[in-house]
Amino acid sequence: MERRRRKISLRELSSRMPEGLRLSHATLSEIERGDRRVTVDDLTVIACALGISPVTLLMPVHSPDIGDNRPVAELTGTPELPVRRLCDWVRGDAPPTETEDAHEIEAYRRQNLPRWLWDADASASDGAIGEGHGRRGEGNDG
Repeated sequence: MERRRRKISLRELSSRMPEGLRLSHATLSEIERGDRRVTVDDLTVIACALGISPVTLLMPVHSPDIGDNRPVAELTGTPELPVRRLCDWVRGDAPPTETEDAHEIEAYRRQNLPRWLWDADASASDGAIGEGHGRRGEGNDG
């Protein structure tokens, strides 16, 4: 859906992927048809090639243009949840259970996010991530 919305062919999407991680246009077609399961590596390389967050690919498609106002959705292994709560859970920002308790939400974030992201809201305003916080294996906790 995202690929078509951006008017990118399967061959173009494949060519945007780094050598060694490149998925063929045939493999991408199988993924889109649901004939092939997607690994985490596939997910991240496809998202990067599309220039979007992996969360965009994980979340159910929302198409208001065809009357899809889906107030609830589910992912494999989750119960049906309000779409906003499901997205917050996928991002690690809140538990999938219904709560407005700020302490409970913050406790969940601290349990599920790397330590350097705990104060992400404070550092986001100045664009700083913090010292030694690169990709996995480059000094982060997660």
